[in-house]
Amino acid sequence: MSSSAAPAQLTPPPPQFPPEYADYIASNTEKSLDEILKAIKISSYELSPVKVQELAECLLKDLRRLAIAQRDEISDTKYAAYWAFWVRKIKPIRVAWRDAEKTIEVPDINERAALELAIATVKQAGKHNACQVRAGCSASCDGAACVERYLGGYFAVNQNYYSEYLIYSMAKRTFGPHHLCAVLDAILFAACAQPAGLSGRYEPMALAATA
Repeated sequence: MSSSAAPAQLTPPPPQFPPEYADYIASNTEKSLDEILKAIKISSYELSPVKVQELAECLLKDLRRLAIAQRDEISDTKYAAYWAFWVRKIKPIRVAWRDAEKTIEVPDINERAALELAIATVKQAGKHNACQVRAGCSASCDGAACVERYLGGYFAVNQNYYSEYLIYSMAKRTFGPHHLCAVLDAILFAACAQPAGLSGRYEPMALAATA
């Protein structure tokens, strides 16, 4: 996973959801994908403006629904997961090559870019009071360094087995935003030095339910 890619930060959609917000999402998506593709050393690629706009409209529909259900408090991981999901689903990157001669194509580039986007979005959100995991953590990091440090081991172990498995699952299996959100939540919880809601004593759920 690349540590240098930083997505253009999306702000939560305004309550009125003006039509131009889809254009705002499209612009930020294009900027983010450009930065990510350069960061992972893709020499040449083509983005589809039509598919970027379609992605933005699909994401906006999801954000409207989520904002109603969650009272405008969409978690960082859910926001990142839905944004990445539509990259994986719509596939706005038409084609990408690893070499300048365009002989080494990357067939799963949209899935790779989607995972990079999700991780980068969560890292960029950082530590803040509304974060369901990082809120209240008094460690000296900014809420991004801990994620980067954890992923440096998690995604690198066994020759990048876990990141490659996620990319394969996004490309070949049923893989919705809720699947990716669960992965991102688990990463955040494992990475954070003082995750919210963790007391000094752990009780397995089965035992706690019967107590």
